[in-house]
Amino acid sequence: MRKWIFFILFFMLLALVLFYFTEIKHLIKLVQEMHPGWLLAALALQFGTYLLLALVWWCALWWVNERVSYLSLVLLSISQLFVNQTVPSSGLSGAVVVTNFLKARKVSKKAIGLAIALNVFGRQIAFTLTFMAAVIILWIYRSPGLTYQILGILFALLMFVVTGLFVYLWKLAADAKLPGLLKRFSAIETLFSSIRTIKPSVLLKVQIVSPAVLLFTGIVIFDSLTLWVILYGFNVETHFLPVFAAQVLTTVLAGVSLIPGGLGVFEGGLVGMLHLIGLPFDVSFAATLLFRGFTYWLPMLPGFLITHKQQK
Repeated sequence: MRKWIFFILFFMLLALVLFYFTEIKHLIKLVQEMHPGWLLAALALQFGTYLLLALVWWCALWWVNERVSYLSLVLLSISQLFVNQTVPSSGLSGAVVVTNFLKARKVSKKAIGLAIALNVFGRQIAFTLTFMAAVIILWIYRSPGLTYQILGILFALLMFVVTGLFVYLWKLAADAKLPGLLKRFSAIETLFSSIRTIKPSVLLKVQIVSPAVLLFTGIVIFDSLTLWVILYGFNVETHFLPVFAAQVLTTVLAGVSLIPGGLGVFEGGLVGMLHLIGLPFDVSFAATLLFRGFTYWLPMLPGFLITHKQQK
């Protein structure tokens, strides 16, 4: 029985590899036919996401009168993305990188705590708002079936629950002690003690949270624009809003999949969503692979080099 299972899995994997490389050849052909300007536009939009994330850190430090070079914060953004994508820890690994980075630059624990809090809370609010917008857009443009409607409502409720749970756990953590085992890791201890210096009520101040929410919303829009530009490079003219909805809904799906980087889940989900809004399957597949290359694989090497340098 085990041999049969092994052979079935082997042939499924072989079929997937052959299909993947066949589509890669098709993708290369499409990319060769693209005008270089579209590729440069997609690259510029992706670089813009790192600039916006760096502004989140800069704003957090500005509120507590701390200053760090903006260029350094841009490099931090790339490093954080690399670590979050390669180490599955629900963002904890990236938070540790940020903590080490700011601690090395003599930033106060209060500033570190606010930076981490705005990163998590601002991102969650932005994702919740853009997700709700994406569901409405999909309803208008495609009128999805009952299954999609139920899933959309469940995901929206889940994101609200997660946001509330984060604030609740933070309040509990403020009164708790870090387990002895985790105290051995200085970065985690610094992260924990930094967050404890910030009261959860700070996140209810609109003037502090709203810039982070707007910046994270901008990141989502830039990602969607990247995909839209790629589609135009493939001579596929389509409205931006359904592309935005497809990208946002797929990102949320990959985020709750508990798979590092959402590998496989994101690709399959985005191809399906683009096909759902009326795009041909081959173009959807090629656009997804190229988009994934810009957003996931391209930052890997610079992210690794920056992170390695920071660890020295």
